[in-house]
Amino acid sequence: MAPSNKKRRLYYSSSRIVGEGGQYRDWSGLHTDLLELILKKLSFHDVSRFKAVCSSWSNLASTSRVVSSPWLMLPNLGHGCEYGSLASPSLDNFSRFFSLVEKQHYKYSSKQWFQEGVDDDYDDDDDSPEAWCVGSSHGWLVIMDHNASPLLLNPFSRRKIRLPLMKDVMLISDHLTVRDVQKSCISKAIVLFSEEKKDKNKTWVVVIYGSVSQKLAYCEIGDKSWTDLDGDQSLSYCDILGHNGRLYALSSSNTVEVWDLRSTDCGSFPAKVMNFVPESALCLGLDDGKFSNDKYFGQSYLVESMGEFLLVTRIIGYYVDSDGELLDEADLLTDEDTHPLVCPYRTVAFRVHKMDLTGNKWDNVDSLGDRALFLGGNESMSFSGSAFPECDRNSIYFTDDYWDGMNGDYLYGGHDNGVYSLEAKTFKPLPYFDLFGDGDGKVDPPPFWIVPSI
Repeated sequence: MAPSNKKRRLYYSSSRIVGEGGQYRDWSGLHTDLLELILKKLSFHDVSRFKAVCSSWSNLASTSRVVSSPWLMLPNLGHGCEYGSLASPSLDNFSRFFSLVEKQHYKYSSKQWFQEGVDDDYDDDDDSPEAWCVGSSHGWLVIMDHNASPLLLNPFSRRKIRLPLMKDVMLISDHLTVRDVQKSCISKAIVLFSEEKKDKNKTWVVVIYGSVSQKLAYCEIGDKSWTDLDGDQSLSYCDILGHNGRLYALSSSNTVEVWDLRSTDCGSFPAKVMNFVPESALCLGLDDGKFSNDKYFGQSYLVESMGEFLLVTRIIGYYVDSDGELLDEADLLTDEDTHPLVCPYRTVAFRVHKMDLTGNKWDNVDSLGDRALFLGGNESMSFSGSAFPECDRNSIYFTDDYWDGMNGDYLYGGHDNGVYSLEAKTFKPLPYFDLFGDGDGKVDPPPFWIVPSI
């Protein structure tokens, strides 16, 4: 008998596939080892679908460590968006996340983040300011909400945790607007997890705060107030990261302090366990005529990569024309033009060094190998190009976090995003802007990197 070409109809019933003959295969009974192999091949978006099959698959996905490459969090498209040509009134109150793997974006209702759970007092007022992100770490966002109150938010699981008010550690003038406090109070925020078995449930949030001198403060989840970290009072901090349960703090003079925030036998106060002070000042090697030192400034990041600590210096020109030339402010107004040229600040180079504890210095790094770094307002991250082929090797993915200059002009700010190749010393747009639109105008709020987690 010739085989029938008649299509068989399948009926879906919770975790089972039911055929026409009433036979079914119970998906929940598949071997755990097989399911874990499947999980490792899935993108984060597909893992979310995997969890929806049945409770056993959901539990497995929740307990398995499924690592994704970073997603790009884009501004919401509500009434207050200043996102230029990328704004669309038909997509009101949504935040979008762009996946490097699928090369597409996903929408999540950002309005619901503050209407449910901890924010029962949400005021749905068209004149109320939108939330402002001040940090991204381990799948969590650190948010200043519509009242400039800080909270932790996982935008994918919608879990929210209220944090103490910042007025505990810094004086906030009554004359400042909510938007001013949102944008000027915290410059960096990360989540730090203890990796000791006895303290496995301990989680801290650490922030860099202050308008003039940048200081450190922390709180443990459940605390009622923030605590100043008693570091070197003469230092101003520019980046922080967590590694092996410890806090690493980079200062503007390129020193690094390492802190253990766990309780000790002597008390519950943090302990400084290392203080790296390089013997000589770092030379960025930009004295080549094109980069005269009065036309640029450096912004520094600390990154852990393959067990090494990297100091990445981002060189940003104050005024950069379309050809990449650095200008003086006086060059913006010519005799022929009645209006000044629009030449926004822009990243023009990167320099990478690695920590040498033996020599007590920063050593120059010419190549990252197969690694890709992700920098910006997020906790700095390093990913393997072989493990995540969607990431360009030996490259730096960066978003705009020049907080002091971001609001200086209504025509630009939040625009300084891109991918830099250390080998070719060239820039290209981030994949999202390359595929979907022009990111040279005002992008408010700026994009953020986030590693999605459930």
